Amino acid sequence: MRSSLVSIIVPCYNYGHFLQETLDSIYAQSHEKIEIIVVNDGSNDNTSSVMEANKNRIRQVHQNNMGLSEARNSAIKEAKGDYLIFLDSDDLLTKNHLKKSVEYLDANPSCPGTVCHNIQFGLSHSGKASIKNEWPLPKNPKNLEAIFCFRNIAPPHAYTIRRELASITGTFDPAMKACEDYDYWFRYFSQHGAPSIIDSTVMYRQHSHSMSKKYDRQFYFDHVMSEKIFARITDNSTHIFGHQKETELKCKLLYSNLASSIKNMRNNIRINQPNIADKCEHLAEKISSELFQVEFEKNELFTLIIKKCTKRYNPNIHKKIPNTLFSRDKKNQDHDLSSIKKLMIEIKFQLKKIRYLLDSA
Repeated sequence: MRSSLVSIIVPCYNYGHFLQETLDSIYAQSHEKIEIIVVNDGSNDNTSSVMEANKNRIRQVHQNNMGLSEARNSAIKEAKGDYLIFLDSDDLLTKNHLKKSVEYLDANPSCPGTVCHNIQFGLSHSGKASIKNEWPLPKNPKNLEAIFCFRNIAPPHAYTIRRELASITGTFDPAMKACEDYDYWFRYFSQHGAPSIIDSTVMYRQHSHSMSKKYDRQFYFDHVMSEKIFARITDNSTHIFGHQKETELKCKLLYSNLASSIKNMRNNIRINQPNIADKCEHLAEKISSELFQVEFEKNELFTLIIKKCTKRYNPNIHKKIPNTLFSRDKKNQDHDLSSIKKLMIEIKFQLKKIRYLLDSA
């Protein structure tokens, strides 16, 4: 039986101190037919020396610092594998992960890709590795498409995709300075069909320099992703995630997209980015209008979201933020903090209801 080749793409920028451990997790794989492409994205640490020490087992790409997306794109051009995995240089694969991914995709040729569970880990105060939590996959795989319109469901190396289909989707978007992986997965899977969840696990490292810790940038690009998702749901294409874009599916995806835009509004309020919060609110109104236009029955959940989480609830709330929420005027601050707190509690409550609706349907 033919054994499929897996291209493992490892972009690295100043993570030389993590790189060897990442490579060792690849060398330990039970599936042996692999090619490892390491891209040094203009690092000024010991990345080059680590790559040189592993030169007999990896393919090296060196370039000026162009960012994570361009580093991955450079490796995609070099890749020859049947399948692609994007493994950041501080993350790890478990021993049988490639074997399980390849076996599933080989046995299911119509499946565009797989996704698996993950364990987030870091260092404890004593310096020992500690398990933190899991980036949760949807409880109900039937709702995976809808959850995909609310959030990214896994870190990059939890996905395995087909190189042939990736060439159709295109490359990572360099303009996305965060959520670039979410953007790619959404474009790929909304075009080719949803991924299958397999019984495997990868290790996702959390530390103070993780890109996901840069909240101002992260929350801005969360909003950009919500806009992109809305555009995809409402474009003129006839299919999404491998299904016909019928009214019931479209509305389910729009509900999830609406929840995402409200979550983004809350997050940008919290870190004092009122201009972005206003954009999130405007998008929520556009999604709401679209839901009405497709003549989906207005239920209690939808009405609560619109009334209590957009301008109809407090039309001036964002305009107050720059002048009073963070001012030294204690009276004004307390008044507006009370309004903000009330809004955020209501949004959190509604988001829980939406998540339950999607996960239990």
